[in-house]
Amino acid sequence: MRAWASALRLVGSDPGGCGAADHLLGMPWQGASVGFATWAGRSPLRAVAEVLVAIVLGGLTWWCWHRGVVFTATRRGIALYRIEGRWWAIAVGAATVAGILLLDAGRRMTVQASRQNYR
Repeated sequence: MRAWASALRLVGSDPGGCGAADHLLGMPWQGASVGFATWAGRSPLRAVAEVLVAIVLGGLTWWCWHRGVVFTATRRGIALYRIEGRWWAIAVGAATVAGILLLDAGRRMTVQASRQNYR
């Protein structure tokens, strides 16, 4: 029983600052030393930049997709087209990156809004 009582005394906070979690204060994996607060003020600007880059990538996607369709001939009133796979691959890649940027911009704005609500 004495062992439990002494363990509980160590866990509780005492005026001397010898709590059980005091040995973790200088550890590098804690949130304060990771550096998340560095981008806190620039997060809305970065989100706007990501949206603008996503718009440019959307235009690039459209251009590459239409460049990948090549008209070859007309036979009996039917237009024949050839598909260039490399242009479509670039279009799919650009659309994927644009989607990821839009998701990240939405995440940044949501995190920024929640930080402002809890201050």
